[in-house]
Amino acid sequence: MELTPEEQAALEAHEQHILELASNPQECDLGCCQADLYYALIQDNQIADIFKGESLPQFNPKDIQLIALPQGQERHYKIGGRVQEGKLVPMSLEEAKATQLAYINLAFEAAFNAAQSEHVPLEESMSYELQYQEAQLFNTDPSKPTPFLDALALARKETKSALAAKILSKHQAYFSKLATLMGYTQTLRNNLAKAQDLQEVFQVEFKNPLE
Repeated sequence: MELTPEEQAALEAHEQHILELASNPQECDLGCCQADLYYALIQDNQIADIFKGESLPQFNPKDIQLIALPQGQERHYKIGGRVQEGKLVPMSLEEAKATQLAYINLAFEAAFNAAQSEHVPLEESMSYELQYQEAQLFNTDPSKPTPFLDALALARKETKSALAAKILSKHQAYFSKLATLMGYTQTLRNNLAKAQDLQEVFQVEFKNPLE
């Protein structure tokens, strides 16, 4: 069905109004979020969600309650946090430390798994220690029996000495990386335990030392 000139004009006026709202959010009739700010969704005086304003340009204040997080302190608040007298209550120092420690532990686990996948492929994981033991034994005393290493070298069409050297080199590189990673992570945990305020807590960030 074709629109009448009056209907077409009304539609164009409505579209223009929507464009004006998007370009001038302070003039909108509904609640408006600034794209670069983070907001807390409040339900029953608790933070039910935290999101960036760009994901919800407009909202109806009658349906939902939002509070903008202070810029630069967004990480001081978490889902489940309290609201008191209309203001967000930041995490306690102990809550912040627990939150950051969980993040550090997850980051360590991801870095550990990546290093393990690189140096200990899944198909070799079951025999990794046996390979190392026999390679080390061969390197110490070539006259000692190394049946697994013999079979592996034969299957790969490599000399036993070359294969043993490769296994020992990979083993050393792997455990060197693990030592670096574990030492770095423990230093972060120690620094986190010493933190005196929230700013210090969130300055303790995991940056993979192996990358």
